[in-house]
Amino acid sequence: MGFEGVYTAVYDYTPQGENELAFAEGDLLYILDKSSDDGWWKAKKKTAEFESEEPVGLIPHNYVEEVSSPFPLLFSVCRLRWIRLLVGKSPDS
Repeated sequence: MGFEGVYTAVYDYTPQGENELAFAEGDLLYILDKSSDDGWWKAKKKTAEFESEEPVGLIPHNYVEEVSSPFPLLFSVCRLRWIRLLVGKSPDS
């Protein structure tokens, strides 16, 4: 499954409906579909764990902003995880 863009959350969001996705400011989100005219996009949230399933749901488009170049950001996230693993800390700490 491809994605239409990489975005970062500007605000925290607590779901109000069953199909909505919870996220916190700074979370990385892959936009899967932004064809809806009602202001809600389908997104997948990047998780901190290596083997965790990444949650998918609807997000309000005005709570996120596009990452201009996702590659440095993704590299930084992966590098931080490897450093934590090397020093014996979990990726969440």
